[in-house]
Amino acid sequence: MNNDDAPRTIMTSLHIADRIDGVLHFIPCAVTENVAGYRPMGKPQNGLLGPRTIDDPMPWYWGNTDAECQALCDSYNRTTFDIEPAEALRIVASSMRAQNSH
Repeated sequence: MNNDDAPRTIMTSLHIADRIDGVLHFIPCAVTENVAGYRPMGKPQNGLLGPRTIDDPMPWYWGNTDAECQALCDSYNRTTFDIEPAEALRIVASSMRAQNSH
């Protein structure tokens, strides 16, 4: 398989956030084309993935609103992966289809 055939990964906001001192901090998630599920970038402190340990990666915080996080994800996808928002949505949809096919 060459790189052109490799599944693409994008960043998106899936409403995962930690509340720190009363302020939400949104964590982007990686979604891979045709692969079920997603990966938050770092382990949230909110207990979503269980209690944090000293060995867990710190979360990436990309904004204080879902919209701010998604705008940063769109920019990251465009500059890092050359993927526009509409194509990123198709990648998310392919991941959802993969999840529902099990």
